[in-house]
Amino acid sequence: MEYLAHRDKDKHLEQTITEHAEGTAAYAKKFAAAFTEPAYGELLGMYHDIGKYSMEFQNYLLNGGVRGSVDHTGAGSTEVFKYGVKNKNATLLLLSLCIAGHHGGLPDMGKKQKVLEKGTLAYRLQYSQLPDYSAFKQFTPEEKFDLMPDTVRNFTSAFAQMFYGRMLYSCLVDADYLDTEKFISQGSINRKRFSDLKEMKEKLDTQTEKFFPPKGKLNELRCQLLRQCQNLGSDEERKNENLYTLTIPTGGGKTLASLSFALNRAVITGRQRIIYVIPYTSIIEQNAKVFKEKVGDNNVVEHHMNVEYDDDDGGNRKKLATENWDAPLIVTTNVQFFESLFANKPSKCRKLHNIANSIIIFDEAQMLPTEHLLPCTEIIKELTEHYNCCVVLCTATQPSLNKFFKNPPLEIVDEPKYYYNALKRTTIKILGSQTESELAAKLKEHKQVLCVVGTKRKAQELFNLLDDEVGTYHLSTNMYPAHRREVLDEIRKRLKNGENCRVISTSLIEAGVDVDFPAVYRQMDALDSIVQAAGRCNREGKYSAEESIVYVFSFAGDNGTLRIREKAVTEQIIKKYDDISSPEAITAYFDELHSIVNEGLDEADILGFLNEFSEARFYYKTLATKLKIIKDETKTIFIPKDAEAKKIEKQLRDGIRSRELFRKMSAYSVNVYYKNNGGESAYEKLVYNNKIEVLDETVNILVDDKIYDKKTGLIVKSFSGGIGEFI
Repeated sequence: MEYLAHRDKDKHLEQTITEHAEGTAAYAKKFAAAFTEPAYGELLGMYHDIGKYSMEFQNYLLNGGVRGSVDHTGAGSTEVFKYGVKNKNATLLLLSLCIAGHHGGLPDMGKKQKVLEKGTLAYRLQYSQLPDYSAFKQFTPEEKFDLMPDTVRNFTSAFAQMFYGRMLYSCLVDADYLDTEKFISQGSINRKRFSDLKEMKEKLDTQTEKFFPPKGKLNELRCQLLRQCQNLGSDEERKNENLYTLTIPTGGGKTLASLSFALNRAVITGRQRIIYVIPYTSIIEQNAKVFKEKVGDNNVVEHHMNVEYDDDDGGNRKKLATENWDAPLIVTTNVQFFESLFANKPSKCRKLHNIANSIIIFDEAQMLPTEHLLPCTEIIKELTEHYNCCVVLCTATQPSLNKFFKNPPLEIVDEPKYYYNALKRTTIKILGSQTESELAAKLKEHKQVLCVVGTKRKAQELFNLLDDEVGTYHLSTNMYPAHRREVLDEIRKRLKNGENCRVISTSLIEAGVDVDFPAVYRQMDALDSIVQAAGRCNREGKYSAEESIVYVFSFAGDNGTLRIREKAVTEQIIKKYDDISSPEAITAYFDELHSIVNEGLDEADILGFLNEFSEARFYYKTLATKLKIIKDETKTIFIPKDAEAKKIEKQLRDGIRSRELFRKMSAYSVNVYYKNNGGESAYEKLVYNNKIEVLDETVNILVDDKIYDKKTGLIVKSFSGGIGEFI
């Protein structure tokens, strides 16, 4: 009898289990070889679908039925687990988990106790009624399970063992997807078609050589920093060092310098890709534009909520690369990167094995989430120590992470203090308490000025005091992303042309947004936020540092930040240091902050949970719920303001729901605070006052155009706060 794994009735295609197993095994073996014993990848591929050898599954495939009604994952999981127990091989137990979850997600292992927890692997093995799949023995080569090394025991910590299992899982699910895709498309989909990193390096070198010899002092300094990155990146003697910091002051050419280091290091070490991890989508779009200009648009894949690749023919290589990151240059967010590395679902985990053997740049590294800093630094340690990754923590304000690593990061730049002084373009002055009217009057004295405040509410209030002035702009996340981009383009034009330009913004403008004001005002907040705001002042060095003032102010009775502890530490640093933006002050700030937060550096207690009981390290479903970079305390409001948005609205109202449509929708969406607390949150008030139409749990459409202002976005001044007031 011929046993089938897949069948496409419309195309009259059939794939046998043997063909699919061998194809999946070949992929998974190759993937696993990047970080572990390749035989484990091969075993996963050969055993993951042996449950399809049952007559029940064959009948389902040929005659139809309810999807998932026949358990085909339990068979391979059972067989591998059995040998894991017999040989006391913990790695085989991990492989059993991988097979059990290759469709529905990695489950929890389950504890040894009388009453087993439902849904765990232990429960499934005990109670699943599997159909007879014994025919697999006729078609599947016998594995020498007793000869398999117990690789998981090479990892001494619970965190490392947990991480290793997820990477093995990634090998299986990506291999399974790829072989199935190859069968369905009959090989017509070509996922490669990118330049290799050597070609990209040559393109960048050609572009950057135009900077030499540099003209002017600022360009001379930028070229020095660029050369240092190029030279260290290609240094044979240091090519095995895998953890670095790159400390370049704002305006020092950090984006191109870091890319140049990454490409040189990738070429000399044979690494397969570069991954940029960036906190905000606004910075991603800006940096990705630079990368595309320098190494080719076709080679840069953005993976975040604001990008959507067309896929009319099913063969868009960039869209395909967002599934498993098999492209040379990936640009993504902190949220996507870290949450994926704690996820348990196939779609999230599929790309993880391709992180191995990569150069990873954490841009604006001070934005690594403080409340999850310990698990995030553990991830960095794992990637550099066991998965051949080279990691660079890149920022103007280094977050002082040396204490979290056994071997501290190496600084790429010689004498960062020298470049700080040489590139210093601003002077920070503490202005003290101001009323809104006093501050507005000061802002009117400037032809071009940026004022950054702590909440959206305050940004709207202050903007209203200046709205009668020509060239006054507002920026906050009350404006949907496409709207913000339009306003930023207008701001940049006015700045370039020397026209009046006064901008009231929340902190969204601070980290990496390329604007240049002669003066900046910043409401008292965390020190790194103040320094980042200062980076929008005299960015191109047109004026002296003494002329370019960053004024730090506060409003009486208004804290203006969610970061209460950070603000308190900042106030301590102000008392101790004359120059609060100096490297010494920044280091002191982060050291003090980390010491007072202490247990708050692992808010979800991930490390504590992993050591709570022996099986905890393999509780993947539970762990996936713990690390959330952004807490889900908002609701998304879709704003159908232009022709493109109205097309999206029609699709939503027609009942269409897809990942692609949601990504398009995000460009026209605003998130507002939501909490079910008796009608007091912004979202509840929008609903109760018939300002939005709730189509379903995920789609809310603005129906009252009057509460979306063309200058300030969604009008929420009468709504109560929560986190919805910030950014």
